[in-house]
Amino acid sequence: SSEVAHRTRRADDPQATSAWFPLRSLRAKLQIFSVLLVVVPGMMVALITLDRARDALERATGRQLAEVAHDTLEEVATGLATERANVRGWARQDVMRDLRIGDLDKRVTRFLLALQHERSPYRGLACTDQSGRVVAATDPGQIGLVLTDQPWVRSALGGDEFFTGPGSTDPTSEQTVEIAVPIRDPDGSGTPIGALLAR
Repeated sequence: SSEVAHRTRRADDPQATSAWFPLRSLRAKLQIFSVLLVVVPGMMVALITLDRARDALERATGRQLAEVAHDTLEEVATGLATERANVRGWARQDVMRDLRIGDLDKRVTRFLLALQHERSPYRGLACTDQSGRVVAATDPGQIGLVLTDQPWVRSALGGDEFFTGPGSTDPTSEQTVEIAVPIRDPDGSGTPIGALLAR
């Protein structure tokens, strides 16, 4: 019983209790410190890795967008060059001789309608005579109009090619490209006898 009492006194002894609590607090602090040694560097590494990954993704996305834009511009430029060559070829067709007689038999008009049907991207095709009057067109409402004030007519009748667009005077309408070339007299000096517009 004396030993029990002695152990009881030791357990109830404030000095014994105060010695145990600091030990427990020190152990807890060491555990917390150990956890922090592992967690904090890990978080720092994760943040650095995430930041580098984000930068790498932004650079890769930028390169891909630049490549797509470059390829698209090349496709558009190639397509426009092809269409300009097509319009030049149409202007050299023998049927264009009929512009000198005002397309009386409507052969030029039928030729333009066939081109528009075969090549759907074109919204309209028109030919003027040497005076700038529309004598053949896919839109019958244009025939007879005098368009000497139009830049494409002045350029083509002056012997130069004309190109503009994409653009539109009406914000609600579709964007269009205009290509105009001179139609030269195949039997004479090659002077323009009219103008061909593809829109």
